[in-house]
Amino acid sequence: MIPRLSSCVLVVASMMLAAALDADAVAQAAEDGAYVVVKGGANAEHAEDGLTGASGALGIQAGFALSHNWALDFEFWVPAYFHADDVKHRDVLVNVSAIRLFGERPVRPFVVIGAGSGWVQTQSTFGRFASSELFVVSGAGMRIRVADRLLELVPEVRVNYALSAIIVRPSVGILVRF
Repeated sequence: MIPRLSSCVLVVASMMLAAALDADAVAQAAEDGAYVVVKGGANAEHAEDGLTGASGALGIQAGFALSHNWALDFEFWVPAYFHADDVKHRDVLVNVSAIRLFGERPVRPFVVIGAGSGWVQTQSTFGRFASSELFVVSGAGMRIRVADRLLELVPEVRVNYALSAIIVRPSVGILVRF
């Protein structure tokens, strides 16, 4: 069972949306438009209880331009379970982030700041355990135009921070514009 996103994540997303609006938002948003990113990468986690591991992961993002330099991004990230001793573990993440783009195409570096919720799934000889945790998200990457206005390559690294864990997530994705 997947719990509902906390109201904290929605409040943070609303605040980021309000802060990101530029004077040229309407004109540039039409040019940059909405997008979807399908990506694959790695998930490296270190928790304060000593649980440490890495696995492959897949993700999908959907977002839209607020202006030429700002976007609002929704991300779903599903790593494979990693094994540590007799424990199988993963954190499935849902994040909402503001993306600040720099420069002009064909290559646009960016930074990411946001918040998210993680569904912690652990299996051991003692049984299955599930909980949720709030995360702060940060990261950086670049968008590299591959085809005129429609297709971009997106290498990036995002980091999810919580009170009890840090998850580092390098990935490469394909962005498609609508």
